Amino acid sequence: LTRGIPVYPMLLRGKRGVFSMTDVKWLNIFITLSLAVGLISCATPDDIAEQISEEDLMSMPYAQLCRNTQGAVNYTNRQKFTGELERRNFTKQEVNHVIARSIKRGMRKLAAYCSWGFPSRENVSTGSWGVSTQAVLYGGTYLYFEDGFLSSWQTTK
Repeated sequence: LTRGIPVYPMLLRGKRGVFSMTDVKWLNIFITLSLAVGLISCATPDDIAEQISEEDLMSMPYAQLCRNTQGAVNYTNRQKFTGELERRNFTKQEVNHVIARSIKRGMRKLAAYCSWGFPSRENVSTGSWGVSTQAVLYGGTYLYFEDGFLSSWQTTK
């Protein structure tokens, strides 16, 4: 988990895409210091579930809640996250799709985003027919919504 601190590509890429021993040394120093001062954490979703308060769980952003729901291994910990999704008006069927990282026609926009990821961009068209949305996900996947419900999707090879 990061706290909004960018990891600069130059630290990860090295010279001409190849790691030198100097690059590896500086990357190790960067990671060690970041862990020490709390800029990044190696906490798993199960660790988070065991330590999180009810109040923090209720205020957790959707993207983080969805990732934790998908990543929790321990059944009791996953129940914490799925219970919060249900409290936020997700149906049991939508929660099951989030856990399985699957989508289906007719599911609500937020549930589809929780399952496959939040878009980098949304293109919205409004007319007498209603509202059409094209969500552009990372990796070349497009989700299409009609009035907030998933109508189709497209993936590029």
